[in-house]
Amino acid sequence: MKRLCLFLLVGLFASPNLLLAVDPKPLDRVPKDAAVFAHVRIGNAFENALVAEFLKQLDPTILNEVFGADALKSYFGLTLQDAETLTFVCPQMTAEADLNQLVCVEVVTKKPYDKKSLTEKLKRRIIENAPKGKLVPKERMPRKLPDNVLQLESVPANLVFHGERELTIVPDRMLDNYLSAKLKATGPHDEMLKKAASGDYHIVVGYNPAAGIEQTMEAEGMKKGNRFIGAILPEYAHATLAIKKGIELEAVWKYANKDKTKEGLESVQTALKGLTDWMFPKIFKDAQKSDLLPFWKLLDAQVSKIEPKIEGNTVRAQFSLVIDDLAKLGKLVSKEGLVILNEKQRANNLRQLGLSFHNHESAFDKLPGAAICDKDDKPLLSWRVAILPYIEEEALYKQFKLDEPWDSKNNKPLIEKMPKIFTIPNTKDKEGTTRYRVFVGDNAMFTYKKALFKFANIPDGTSNTGLIFESANAVIWTKPDEMDFNPKQVTTDVLYFDKNDRTFMVMCDGWIISAAKKKLGPALRIIIGPNDGEVNPGLSDDE
Repeated sequence: MKRLCLFLLVGLFASPNLLLAVDPKPLDRVPKDAAVFAHVRIGNAFENALVAEFLKQLDPTILNEVFGADALKSYFGLTLQDAETLTFVCPQMTAEADLNQLVCVEVVTKKPYDKKSLTEKLKRRIIENAPKGKLVPKERMPRKLPDNVLQLESVPANLVFHGERELTIVPDRMLDNYLSAKLKATGPHDEMLKKAASGDYHIVVGYNPAAGIEQTMEAEGMKKGNRFIGAILPEYAHATLAIKKGIELEAVWKYANKDKTKEGLESVQTALKGLTDWMFPKIFKDAQKSDLLPFWKLLDAQVSKIEPKIEGNTVRAQFSLVIDDLAKLGKLVSKEGLVILNEKQRANNLRQLGLSFHNHESAFDKLPGAAICDKDDKPLLSWRVAILPYIEEEALYKQFKLDEPWDSKNNKPLIEKMPKIFTIPNTKDKEGTTRYRVFVGDNAMFTYKKALFKFANIPDGTSNTGLIFESANAVIWTKPDEMDFNPKQVTTDVLYFDKNDRTFMVMCDGWIISAAKKKLGPALRIIIGPNDGEVNPGLSDDE
């Protein structure tokens, strides 16, 4: 919830300036009777004083996470400022396909992108990421396509090039229709496409339920008893967003008659009440210690003022928000955003490390011990070295002398080559050290010599047994130095807790748990022990 709200906030204020006229070509390719289209002005953001004031305070890491700035630079040779528009189009909704196979994206850049470089990089990435022997699914073997179409072999999508500044990402399912479509001269989206082309709005959205949306909801059983059905299934709906002195948002729902209009008004009111009665209280609870709490309360107060009104057979709702100090808000968002991204990275690290243990067991029919030992069972190297081939570090693994200790003449220089996955963000630990460790002992999952159980044989079950933890002390990553487990003495003091008093761990089933110190205290012994006859006492990844 926190991550969604924060990224929504960044995206809202990072929407671009609309002073320049819009290139009409991508809008000309939007079917006027499509289920949904959304036209977004990405470019010129830093030329808008209001937006620039906010964006200047954001850490580059956040911009990259929200907008994919690094990928844009790597593949297109462009910066965020170089992008002009994105137009998302779903011509027809259906329950028979995932949404990502029903939406194409029209991209317009301010300056020409390097088509040759883009094509080569995409093909190279496709080959690198595709599973061996599965580069091209059998059902979509390469076929003769126009010269301006590039088929992306490892994913069911295609790039259609329209010129030096325009391209479209088209899913396989839509490609033939996209290339041969004869668009209607008029349709429900006429007015909104004109508004999108006017350059007066940051975001323009058109919504046409007749294009498969109602049928899809019927097929999915989503209509019966739905309190929001009047807002979801009007005759037509649209929304616009513009940033002037503040954020100005308008949404309009159109209906066939007065009775439907009244039903629609009640649905919109119910949805707004859900925001103020459910979503915002949850945000407030999560943000009790956050400097952003005053902003969320301001947003809640403004949403509470929205009064949808009936105008003929339409329902209209308007929202405006003015922030006095956007620079301050940008700094706070950046601070909170980095915390969220750090948490995401910690979870991803543990998820990949946990998966490496499962892959090791698949390869050798056993889990690694806490260390690579010599013939006399003396620990030489950490389990972190043993799992290197399963975290895409086989080349590094082959540089180790596995029959020599971690600090031997050959192995010691490899300490400085520690993979990034072993780093917990924002800890400022000494180079070559990690906090990702396991517990060892007769009552734990591991001894240095071996794992005491295979995953399938853990008495307490994989979902009740911890695998890898974040430790309070950082150790040299190649050194066999783990945490001793004594069920009668273990405390949370052995674990790392961030400024929000939370630690992360991965369970033996791959589930990630983020737990507060106070709640974890009495449960830690149970989580570590694989054979104590007790189960995980209800900790979840959102506790």
